[in-house]
Amino acid sequence: MGSRYFFAIVLAVLIGTVSSFAKDYYVSPSGDDSRDGSISRPWQHIAFATCGGSYACSCTVNNPNRITAGDTLFIREGKYSEHDIRMANTGTSAAWIVIKAYPDEKDTIDCQKISSGFNVGTFQTNNYIVMDGLFIKNPLQAGIRIGENYTGDHLIIKNCRFEGLVQNDNSACVFLSTSNDTRIDNCVMVGSDSTNLNYCGIQIFRGNGSDTIQHCDISHFAEGIFYKHCSLGYMQTVIRNNFIHDNHANGLWISSDQVLMQNNLVVNNGTSGVSIWEDAGGTGGSNSSVLHNTVYNQRYTMQMNWGGQYDTLTKDHGVRNDTLVNNIFYGNNGELGSYCVWAYAPDSAFTNNPPDDSSNYNCYYDTATSNVMRWQGTTYTLTNWRVTHPTLDANSIQGAPTFANVSGMMDSIKDFKLLSGNGYRAASDGMNMGANVDSVGLQGSQTTFISDPTRNNRRIFSQFGTQAHCSIFLETHRTALISGEQVYDIQGQQIRNNQVRPNGMYVSVKR
Repeated sequence: MGSRYFFAIVLAVLIGTVSSFAKDYYVSPSGDDSRDGSISRPWQHIAFATCGGSYACSCTVNNPNRITAGDTLFIREGKYSEHDIRMANTGTSAAWIVIKAYPDEKDTIDCQKISSGFNVGTFQTNNYIVMDGLFIKNPLQAGIRIGENYTGDHLIIKNCRFEGLVQNDNSACVFLSTSNDTRIDNCVMVGSDSTNLNYCGIQIFRGNGSDTIQHCDISHFAEGIFYKHCSLGYMQTVIRNNFIHDNHANGLWISSDQVLMQNNLVVNNGTSGVSIWEDAGGTGGSNSSVLHNTVYNQRYTMQMNWGGQYDTLTKDHGVRNDTLVNNIFYGNNGELGSYCVWAYAPDSAFTNNPPDDSSNYNCYYDTATSNVMRWQGTTYTLTNWRVTHPTLDANSIQGAPTFANVSGMMDSIKDFKLLSGNGYRAASDGMNMGANVDSVGLQGSQTTFISDPTRNNRRIFSQFGTQAHCSIFLETHRTALISGEQVYDIQGQQIRNNQVRPNGMYVSVKR
C-alpha cells in the first residue's frame, strides 16, 4: 500500500472519529442550566453553553460540556438578555463549531446596550465557527466582535440580523480585527443614523485581506462597510452582491489594497458611494477593482483620494493601480461630478497623472452638470477627460441610464434594473453596465424583522424568498396589487387584493 493511500485512509478515519463525537445541544429561555442541554432538557443561557465556567466568561457556573469542535448549538425561539458571550473552545477545519437558530424559530439576543453580543477570538483563539440565523439587538461596540488580541479566523456569519447598535468609536455590527478568511453572507444590518464616522455596518480593521462580504443589506449607519488600517493587503477581500443604502456618510469606504468590489448596489448615501483612500497606518488603496456596480445619488459617487498619507518610507503608497470597469456612476452634485478624484500631495509625488489606474466601459451621468470627472480641482466632461487622459475611458459613455423605477422612488433593489433596449448593454463582457440586480441583496429563504429608524423604530415585516426583493413605502391607502406582488402590513398580515389599510406602512415583495 502506497504511503499516500495509507495517509488518505488514516485521514478519513480521523475525520470520522471527530464527527462521531460531535453533539447537538440546545438552549431555550425556558430552559435550565442544571439540565443536560438536550432538545427535551435545554440549557437556559447561550454563554453557559459556549464558555460556562471558563476564564472571563460572563457565566460563572461551571459547564464541563460546553460546546467544542464539531458540536452544534441550537438557539430555540425567544429572548435572551445576554451580552459579551465568549467561546471557551475552538473549532477545527474538520470539525466546525456551529451556533444557529433552531429551524423556523426566531431568537432575539438582546445585549441591552451593555456590551458586545459575541466576542470571538478576543480573549482566546476561536477558529472555524459558524453563526447562522441569529438576531442580535442593542449591542454596544459590536454585535459580533472578532479577533484583536487572539485569532478568530475561518468564521462564517450568515442569515443573521442586527439592530440597535449603539453609536461608539470603531463600532460595527460585525467588527473584524486581524481576522482572516471570514465570510459574512446574507445578513441584514440596520443602524440608527448616527453621524459618527466610525459607526459602521461592517468594519474590517487590519487583517490580511482574505474576507468575503456578500448578499447583505446594510443601511442607516455612518459607513456601510469601512476597511481601514490594513498593513498587509497581499490577499483579496471580496465585497459583492450587497445592497448598501441610506448611510449618513459613505457606502463603501476602503483604505486597503487588493479589494474586489463587484455587483454591489450602492445608493442614496450621504457623502460618497465608493471611496478608495489612504488612512494613516494603512497601505493606501491600491490594486483594487470596482466592477459592475451601480452607484447612485451620492455627493461623491466614486471618490479616490491620493496623497493624504503618501510616504515611501512607511509604505503609505497611495491609491494606485486600481481598476474601474463596467460601472454606472450616477451623481447629483453639480460642483464635483460623478467621478471625483482628489489629490493632496504635490504632483511631484506621482510619476503619472493620474497615477497608473485603469478606467473603461463605465456610464457617467450627473443630474446637475455635464462635468462628470474631477481631477485635482479641475472638472471635465467625458469628452474633455479623454483628451486630457487618452488612456482612460475610451469605451465609456456619458448619459442618463433608464432604470425601471418600479416603486417610483428609486429606493428599492428592483428600481435599479435597466430597461431593455436602452443602449446600455455596452459593458466589456456584453452585459448591461452596472449591477445585475437579480443577484443583489438577500438570497434564499429568510424571514426577518427590520426596524425602520426613520419612522420611530416601528417594526415592519418582510419575507425574502428566492429572487425576491423588498420595497418599503408609506401610503395612505392601497386599493390594488401588482401581479405577483405580496404585501404585508406592519403586523405581518398579508393584504389581499383591493383591501384598504389606511395610514399603513407596507412591505411589498415581488417574486
